[in-house]
Amino acid sequence: MTGVLLALALGVSLVSITPEPPCPTLTGASLSARAIYFRLSPSDVPEWRRMVVDDYMAHATRPAPLVVESIAAVAFVATGRESVWTARVLSVIYWVTGGIFVIAAARRLTTPTGGLLAGLVFLFLPWALTQSRSFQPDAFAVLCLCGSLLAILRFDSDATTRRLIVAALATGLAVFVRFMTGFFLVPVFVALGMRRHGVVRVLARRETLAYIATAIAPTALYYLYGLATDPLLTRRAQAVLVPSLYLQPGFWASWGAMIGTTVTWPVFLGALATVWWTPRGAPRVALLAMWLGYVAYGLVFNFHIATHPYYQTLGVPMLALSLAPLGRPLDRASPMVRGLALAALMAALLFAAVRGSALSDPDHRGQIEEYRRIGGVTRHTLRAVMLTECWTMPLRYYGEVSGRYWPTQAEIDVYRPLGEHGIPDVDPARRLASLARDMGAADYFVITDLAEFDRQPALQRLLNERYRLLMKSARSAVYDLR
Repeated sequence: MTGVLLALALGVSLVSITPEPPCPTLTGASLSARAIYFRLSPSDVPEWRRMVVDDYMAHATRPAPLVVESIAAVAFVATGRESVWTARVLSVIYWVTGGIFVIAAARRLTTPTGGLLAGLVFLFLPWALTQSRSFQPDAFAVLCLCGSLLAILRFDSDATTRRLIVAALATGLAVFVRFMTGFFLVPVFVALGMRRHGVVRVLARRETLAYIATAIAPTALYYLYGLATDPLLTRRAQAVLVPSLYLQPGFWASWGAMIGTTVTWPVFLGALATVWWTPRGAPRVALLAMWLGYVAYGLVFNFHIATHPYYQTLGVPMLALSLAPLGRPLDRASPMVRGLALAALMAALLFAAVRGSALSDPDHRGQIEEYRRIGGVTRHTLRAVMLTECWTMPLRYYGEVSGRYWPTQAEIDVYRPLGEHGIPDVDPARRLASLARDMGAADYFVITDLAEFDRQPALQRLLNERYRLLMKSARSAVYDLR
């Protein structure tokens, strides 16, 4: 049954993955993987292509090590060509493999049927399907999180040195890929240790100290070095925690909105309620520790948890495992009834996924060709100011241009709580002059988000009065700033 479930998940997740992904699924990971591929590839790469992607890498804030991007670049070398499709397939494989660990962990926490139920939720929840098809570090981080959690549960059942080493190394890898995974893993290890040895004694035990040191030390050293050498990373770190948000009702409402639009409130509340139906002892302790870790994660990354939907992705394994106890009544049912119930749940999840377009890539071929046309018109400049979709990523990737991003008014409003670390709300002339100084000069102003351009009349007046319109179409506009 488990094999069939995983095969179905793999097949469903690969449906309609396009060779050239649309805007929402194209992330900075694609550009980072391209840069690494250019360094690894034995074939000749034109110098201007290297310069474009190197300029992006020089100015991008990379808070996490480029583990997933490096794996993708190696895959590009092995297949002989760069392809985001390949990277997205790898992401699907990561997620489905994570499902193996979720099923095994849920079986330990509940029953075999509970394992299948948790696997269904983890693999077919619409938000999970969306994230599994996106090329970014989250899918691999979730895989590492699930594997680490299983290793911790195995150590708790039989505390051997070998199992401690596996749990510590697995957690260390998960935290290195996405250090936020530590909020879900370290509390589980410590809480289970408290259950066995007591609250005070567990913190002084060598196994606890060894686990925490192995799990955290490599990542801590990486970020300490980054903070000392990368000013962009320092600025990003200053925007992680915004204490003033705790006193603003809008923060809590936004956090709730992120839950509702991703994993959905029925799943979230159902999982939270079902925790109390989990068997007493280690299973309930482990799940409660994960929930406490989620709360701490949201309170520490309070700005991002309320503004970035993908910050809910690391919570998907927690939700799936929390719902596993609902499978206990099915253990007493006949195999036919049990199979029909699980099939009905999978059908409902797939229906929601199809209805929410989680399994379809919009046809953006016309827009992609427009990006490439802009690249040619601007001669693949390194000094463009860009008002585009998805934070310039599609234009950078397909048009192969570089430069600086022009924010939307909505983004300025969202980042206002960060104060000096946010996006300053200044007049267009001052912002354009600042971006030009940052680049040394500004050659072109590229607009592909025409709807947002219409919402900024002051910017329209500035460009139309001072600069020459170089290109105009139904999809974009390019002004010559030279």
